[in-house]
Amino acid sequence: MRAGLQRSRDQPESARALWLREWWYRPIMLTCIGFIVILFPLGCARLIPFNPYWMLGSLAAMVACDVTRYYSRRDLVRQVREFEFRICLNCGYVMVDRRDGDRCPECNAIYNSGDAVRIWKKALRIK
Repeated sequence: MRAGLQRSRDQPESARALWLREWWYRPIMLTCIGFIVILFPLGCARLIPFNPYWMLGSLAAMVACDVTRYYSRRDLVRQVREFEFRICLNCGYVMVDRRDGDRCPECNAIYNSGDAVRIWKKALRIK
């Protein structure tokens, strides 16, 4: 969102903003998997000082990431369905009151509802 503009109360957080909330997921999961796959065998072979709490902490972090990601994705799916997939693919602006071929007021992209429905369903794996 551009500086100086504020989201009104009836305009929900954009779907793109919800989608971008998950930027943290992959680095944390890869770090935890690295701890389990690399450090655990080295510790068992007594090649490095072994601390069993590394593995427990890694597993706990992985579970916490999965739970958080599940609820974040659930919110995104709920919001996209609530607005009948009529959300701009470029910026996430809700286009419920717009027709096909209209331009998005936020990013000036041409909106096509058929493309939006197809792409949102594919991205969110909704049938």
